[in-house]
This record gives sequence, C-alpha cells and structure tokens, in this order.
Amino acid sequence: MNEHDIFLIIIFTTLIILLLIAGIAIIIIIANRQRVKREVEFEKELRAVEQEVQEQLLTNVSQELHDNIGQMLTVMHLQLKKGQVKHPEVSPLLQPVSETLNDTIEQVKTLARGLNSDMVQDNGLRNNIAQETERLKKLEKFGLVRVDDGTDIHLSKDMQLLVFRVFQEMMNNVMKHSGATEVQIRLNGSPFLLEVRDNGHGFDTEGPIGKGMGLSNIQKRAKLAGLTCKIVSSVGKGCIFMLKQL
Repeated sequence: MNEHDIFLIIIFTTLIILLLIAGIAIIIIIANRQRVKREVEFEKELRAVEQEVQEQLLTNVSQELHDNIGQMLTVMHLQLKKGQVKHPEVSPLLQPVSETLNDTIEQVKTLARGLNSDMVQDNGLRNNIAQETERLKKLEKFGLVRVDDGTDIHLSKDMQLLVFRVFQEMMNNVMKHSGATEVQIRLNGSPFLLEVRDNGHGFDTEGPIGKGMGLSNIQKRAKLAGLTCKIVSSVGKGCIFMLKQL
C-alpha cells in the first residue's frame, strides 16, 4: 500500500466520521425541535383548558345562584317573615334561619373558591372531581355514584388540570346526549384510571353523532396528559369513557 492509498483511506475515513457526526447532529436537532413543538402545543392547550375551566365554572356559578342559593335565600326570607308576624318572641324561630344562612355562606365560599383558576389547579384532580360530582348530583338528572380507591395520583398539576377538563367534557356529553338514568365515576390513583360509565342509549363512535361530541378533542387532551383514552359505545348499550396511563 503506497502513500497515495493511505491518503485516500484517511480522507474516506474522515468523511465517514464527519457524515456520522452530521447525521447525529441532525437527529438531535430534529428531536429537539419536536420536543419544543410538543411543549408549545402542551402549553397552548393548557392555557385553553384553563380558560374553558374558568368559563365552565362561571356557568356553574350562574346556575347555582339561580337554582340553589336564590331558593335558599327566599326560604330564609319567608321563615323570617313568618316568625315576625306570628310570634313576637322570634328568637326560637330564628334558629332554622340561622342554619339556612350558614349553608348559604358555605356555598358562596365554595363558589368563590371555584372562580379562582389557580385554586382549582391547586385543589387537585381528586377534590375537583368530588366537588363536580356533588354539583351534578344536585341537578338530579340521573343517579350518580363515585368510586375512589384513594391512592396517590402521580400526575403533575398541569396534567391533572387537563384531565379535569377532559372529565368535564365527558360529563357534559353524558348530560347532553346520553339520556342516561345511572352514571358511575371510578377513579384509581395508582395505576391511574378515570372511568365514566353510563346506561344511556349509546352511539356509534365513528358515526356523525359520535364525531360531533368532541371525542377527538377528548382524545387529543388525554394524549397531551400522557394518557390513553378508550371510548366504548354502541347504540342502545350505553357508553364507557376510560382514561389510563400509557
């Protein structure tokens, strides 16, 4: 092997090394861009979710003020008037008024806390689902059972907020479209599972009704939260929404 051949081998080897380095650099750059893109998409979706949660909470406040707190204040007013007219010694009759007033104050506090999106996020997924379940029970649209294993949920606060919004979308679909009389909510912390099961009339998940129920949005947000979403339904057989860890 002469000097010319050795020189060519060195050049060839150097080129291969440079190409390998360039290839690795390109792969790293592409992977980094994809990671940044995912982070930007996650952040954008999170901001949208925070806004939607806030809007949903405001809707809930309006409904509660009209249907619940307003009624309680009316009852309190009637109790007070009745006591004043029929009995000069109204002190014993003020006790039920006081109890009603205390209930009203507690509900106002709960609603005030709900208006603060930071507090919703800090409240955690488990507490938010429990409070939302209690709110839905008061509407008396269907029987509602919540089952919770009580184990720790290993999801970040941002991801828990995403999951809570997905849960709200699931329950909105149940209320608007299912015609269900019984709904069961199951939450397992570890491994994570959130399941909403109803006995409604069901739907074809690939049909026009299914596609018009925001299912793709639910799937998208579940994926952003690092979860897989399975939706099982058919006409006449109810529906099951399941969120699980990937």
